[in-house]
Amino acid sequence: MKITRQTRIFVLIFTVLAGAFVITAAMLMPNLRTASASDLTGLDDKQPDAPQAFGVQQKLVDPTRENNARLGSSVVIGPDFALVGTHLDDVGANSDQGSVLFYTRTGSTWTFQQRITASDGTAGESFGEEIALSGNTLVVGLRSDTIGGNGSQGSVYVFTRSGNVWTEQQKLTAADGASGDQLGGEVSIDGDTVIAGAQNHAGSVGTDQGAAYIFTRSGVTWTQQQKLTVTDGYGDDHFGEHVGISGDTVVIGVPDADIGPPPTPNFGQGSAYVFVRSGGVWSQQQKILGPATEDGFAETVAIDAETVALANTDYADAGSPDFGQGAVYIFTRSSAVWSQQQTLTASDRYFADRFGNSIDIEGDKIVVGASLANIGAVLDQGAAYVFSRTAGVWTEQKKLFAPDGETSDQFGHSVAISGQDVIAGALFESSTGAANSFGAAYVFSDAFATSPAGCAWTNDVQYPINIRNQGAAVQGTSIFSFGGLSNNVVMANAYKFDGDRWTAIAPLPVALWGTAVASDGTYLYIAGGLNAANTTVNTLYRYDPVLNTYSNMQNAPSATWVSSAAFVNGKIYKIGGLTTSVGGAVITVSAYDIAGNTWSAAANYPAGALGWIATAVDGGFIYSAGGTDGNISFTQKAYRYDPVGNAWNDAAVTDLPSANNSLAMGFLNGSLVIAGGASPDVLRLDPATNTWGGGTSLLPNVYRSRQHLAGVILGNEFHIIGGVTSGFNGTKDHFKLVCGNALAPPTSCGIATSYTGSAVAIPDNNAAGVDIPITVSGIGTVTDLDFRFDGTPNGAAALQGVDHINVGQLVFKLRSPLGTSLTFINRMSRTTAVGGCDNDNLSQVLLNDDAILPIDLQCSENSTVRSGTYSPGDKFSVFNGEPADGIWTLNVSDNASGTTGNVRRFSLLFGACSTAAGVQVSGRVLTAEGRGVRGARVSLVDTNGVTRNVLTGPRGEYIFDDVEPGKTYIISAASRRFTFTPQVIQITDDLTNFDLVAQGAAGNEKEQPTDRKR
Repeated sequence: MKITRQTRIFVLIFTVLAGAFVITAAMLMPNLRTASASDLTGLDDKQPDAPQAFGVQQKLVDPTRENNARLGSSVVIGPDFALVGTHLDDVGANSDQGSVLFYTRTGSTWTFQQRITASDGTAGESFGEEIALSGNTLVVGLRSDTIGGNGSQGSVYVFTRSGNVWTEQQKLTAADGASGDQLGGEVSIDGDTVIAGAQNHAGSVGTDQGAAYIFTRSGVTWTQQQKLTVTDGYGDDHFGEHVGISGDTVVIGVPDADIGPPPTPNFGQGSAYVFVRSGGVWSQQQKILGPATEDGFAETVAIDAETVALANTDYADAGSPDFGQGAVYIFTRSSAVWSQQQTLTASDRYFADRFGNSIDIEGDKIVVGASLANIGAVLDQGAAYVFSRTAGVWTEQKKLFAPDGETSDQFGHSVAISGQDVIAGALFESSTGAANSFGAAYVFSDAFATSPAGCAWTNDVQYPINIRNQGAAVQGTSIFSFGGLSNNVVMANAYKFDGDRWTAIAPLPVALWGTAVASDGTYLYIAGGLNAANTTVNTLYRYDPVLNTYSNMQNAPSATWVSSAAFVNGKIYKIGGLTTSVGGAVITVSAYDIAGNTWSAAANYPAGALGWIATAVDGGFIYSAGGTDGNISFTQKAYRYDPVGNAWNDAAVTDLPSANNSLAMGFLNGSLVIAGGASPDVLRLDPATNTWGGGTSLLPNVYRSRQHLAGVILGNEFHIIGGVTSGFNGTKDHFKLVCGNALAPPTSCGIATSYTGSAVAIPDNNAAGVDIPITVSGIGTVTDLDFRFDGTPNGAAALQGVDHINVGQLVFKLRSPLGTSLTFINRMSRTTAVGGCDNDNLSQVLLNDDAILPIDLQCSENSTVRSGTYSPGDKFSVFNGEPADGIWTLNVSDNASGTTGNVRRFSLLFGACSTAAGVQVSGRVLTAEGRGVRGARVSLVDTNGVTRNVLTGPRGEYIFDDVEPGKTYIISAASRRFTFTPQVIQITDDLTNFDLVAQGAAGNEKEQPTDRKR
């Protein structure tokens, strides 16, 4: 028997249990799918997603809201209009005749305009199930149409638009159509050409072999141009079941195709055929095969120019039992040859999501439906994923879902793209609590707004073992990882990652998981944990990476596991944690003094007793977020801890968008970033608004929601390792987020004019303040201006740029020789509800228009000094074009009583880092034999340590744009398989063909781990 798509679903739902075949209800009825089990240490990976239905512009519904009409069975979208199929719509007395609804957009408001129906429609035809759009031409496939007595021969209706009215232009039928052919089962149009599949058309080798028909328009008349078939098909292949067209190229998906010679071909492996037109004649260009280990390849197809997307919704990870996750295979054409570019999967893929059940592609953008995806605890609500392509690499940008979605809505049953808009149909959308299947479509505006330029998650070398709840920290240029739980076995194993591979180091003295790890720059400290006997420990080990040995240090005051650890000012802080394997969270924070080998109590954690709190350190502060009380109750709370004042500040960091647990958190190029936990969303704290996510804060999602992972910042890369994605076992996954220089603060390298006079006292409680003149000469015209408070950050008050009892009372203004004035600092921390700026002196603070963090939000209570790069309140660009030479005036005023201080050292910096335009550096990364190395990381580092990273393309090509000339750089390449020697170069002009060649021959490549994903 030939196994078709229809029969295969019944074959695959059988499982063996106690020697008998059993069919479960969840297998037969996907809407009855049950969530996976969870417990304290192995939470369901489908916890509620953060509420981020990005950019929903409007929900489109039928004004009549007819029961079971199923609006959203198909969707298309134009620049200012949308069309949505509702194939079970009752038209007059004709039940389930079907229609297409037309909506237009004015501004951001969508309005229903017209119900489009077939001129000869009858009951039960399901008109609107398949639609396609090109410009102002709409085609509707009607597979069930009876033609001349031939039931389900099928047809295609063509409509054209004039103003806000669509009019039927012509009905298309196949010249040799027969009963049951089902022409119009899928349709596609580009300009004046339509392709329509007839999947059940009888062929030369058997019934239901299938065919596809090409129709072209001349003037207002359509005629059949050609019938497409293949010579290597079989009966029941259903050639033409899925079709797409772009220009003179069509792609035809045949998911039921048998591959290989009889009598034992690979049944139902699936294939796709590409045809091209030349001189009005279509001929086969290539047959594309999917993986031989899968079946159902090319179940959904889309094409745009030289790119084809082919989906297999049955796809599962290699070795995974999670059937039906789904994948989309991207192929591109070069010199008439199609080759695979990439395989796309959802970042949070899961059993039976059916990712790829719908696809639309436009240029370097693609949207993929996953109509059975769960959203949190809402089963089969459905989702859609948007991807964009940069330098040949596709990266997931966002996950879309309905903000009001319910169980079994099947959002993403249909999807379409136009520009920055995405529309998705939710076939079974209903009123709350009712099963009336009205259906709806959701329009997302700006759905393809991308994350900061260059930010992308990439695979790194896998961890040697499945792992979760390990402790990890960075020291120098390496990641160190200790203990953890591997396949529910407590481990003593420890590993070091040096950027190229994981190597084993001395194991822990005892097997532990849930340890807290921090580095002081010389040693790594491993605090607490849960041992193999399920007993918490209070041990503190010090690991020496030079000697590869452990030392026992003073035990912590209490035994906890899943605490958090952070190093600040000579102390290791151990925050929260659980006292038993089943809970018992603590509120305590303990501080270990490294020099004295002693512990002391610090201020209790303000959110209460919690474990799994995420922490990160920056500027002498500890930042924290999320956590659980041990009873599956999560928190949204986030804080900043000041070790000097021993105080937690709630206002300094906005709480998380939703309650979360066991996150990874760190400062990536000066920006606070979180990943992991109960959602795949990756968020950056937007310093301008002190909010998570939104605007330029959006970052690409991580692969799948995962808890109990390790997350560290290595250089300017955010690494996440292991964690729980489903069930309770950890994974070997190791991913890194690389943003190049996208989030990096600017550096200062202009021509400095510095104030060198005596300290100037700032009058107390005097709004007029004090003027400090500084004379500038020899600059000319202002093209770029920065301001810097000089001084020594760790020195005495007399060495600071500004020393003041409370800089939060100060206003700083700058006036140019022409009299133009701006306020660049206006009472730091003025927007926070609590907290002051006591002794928050300013030294080595650069104010630059292009910086990310605003200076006015950087005040912190009881800090000793503030340093770093920040953006001013008003932009210095207001001075651009004015004469720079002359007397500039800094005005500083104190706007409250009882505090005093001085201005001591500051500089004006004129001119951008270079007076010349940025240049370009490009070349290839090659093996010793001259082959391109794809996916290598190329780094360009200047003398200030500012690093830019790019990944090489398919031929090993790389490019850096806007490189500052006249400087010396170190350029290097990193690859898993090859070793490269860094090179020092001085760049004065465009540098092309600068190739980086691997050391040695291929036979001397570094050994590649055999368990790495490929």
